[in-house]
Amino acid sequence: MKRLTQATGILEDMVLLNFRTDAEVLRRLLPQPFEPRLVDGFGLVGILLFRMRDLECETTMGLPSPPSEHVLYRIAVSWQQGARTHHGMYILRHEVNAKLPIQQRRRGLFPVAGRPVRWIRRPWAGSFEWTIKTKNRLRLKVGGKFSKKFPGESVFESLDNASDFFARERSVVAPRYQKSIFTSTHFLPLHWSIKPLHIHTLQTDFSQLENLFPKGMIFFDSGLIWPQMPCRWQKGHEILASRPFIDDLLSASRPSAVPE
Repeated sequence: MKRLTQATGILEDMVLLNFRTDAEVLRRLLPQPFEPRLVDGFGLVGILLFRMRDLECETTMGLPSPPSEHVLYRIAVSWQQGARTHHGMYILRHEVNAKLPIQQRRRGLFPVAGRPVRWIRRPWAGSFEWTIKTKNRLRLKVGGKFSKKFPGESVFESLDNASDFFARERSVVAPRYQKSIFTSTHFLPLHWSIKPLHIHTLQTDFSQLENLFPKGMIFFDSGLIWPQMPCRWQKGHEILASRPFIDDLLSASRPSAVPE
């Protein structure tokens, strides 16, 4: 089934939960040519949540598609293509609101098809709460509120430092059907406004995965939010990797609580 080649839309309440981990652990997970991007010697793994609306593409005939909610489990990476260095996010897993039609999940903007989950999203003035579940299991619960202060324990020196790091990401890369060929999607934010987020509730099956990260090798770092981001997307190039992607890395883990 052919993927979308270009689109525009708006990302609402885009939340990024950053976790810092040992760079060598990430290098063992990533096939070449992908390398972890480092901050103060640490690699960055993340959970990206957002609501997408007003999506317009060649299949909608000028009519925006229904809103959808997404979770991307990601690693900040860079890679060489010719003489150029690219920065982007390497997708470990993509989960999407189960109410989204299967055709849109398979033909979406992201290289890997979304796996359906149940969503409960409660935004209110200055705060929000997300709960993501499968049929009988909690996948993720996170709550937070806007903050004026950037966390001092983060690997980033400041909010501006974090903003510059993520503003350089221009591609989303993920495997195509468990092969060694990766596809990419380029994106261009048309408006960039980032704020620190104080996370007061975080329960996830991603923070202490023994099959991915040795015990004591991954730590919560910081929360960021983009309240509203109009974007333009375009299908990118294929990338030949040194080995196939290991599918379903996140499927066998159990939920674990992260202290406040």
